[in-house]
Amino acid sequence: MSNLFKRVFKLKDKLSDQNIDEQARGDFKVNVKGQRVMENSDGVGLNKYNSDYMSKKDKGPPMLSMRTRIKVWGAFFGIGLYFYLCYKLIKFRLKSDDLDLMEREANEEYKLKLKIDEFNKDNNNKK
Repeated sequence: MSNLFKRVFKLKDKLSDQNIDEQARGDFKVNVKGQRVMENSDGVGLNKYNSDYMSKKDKGPPMLSMRTRIKVWGAFFGIGLYFYLCYKLIKFRLKSDDLDLMEREANEEYKLKLKIDEFNKDNNNKK
């Protein structure tokens, strides 16, 4: 399976080498981020990070710095705290609104409206 991937990548490199725009650029290629990656005569990128990462197959990508990891965890906890507080606010609002009382008031208003409508109909019929 890995040979298949190697062949596909080699084919992709051949196709990209034949691209006129890339040949016009000269000694550099553009990576995924749009940054220039210089090449030596072997065609291997001089970007040490990429070559080190590709050669170390048993290891994953390098860890982020401690400062960045702390920022990421802080952001995760901040987002979690935000949603927890939203949940608590909604729970408090639903608890503080006495739904039974509101339902009773709505029923009383509806009954009162029906009585007024009946009264108006009776008065219109008598005239």
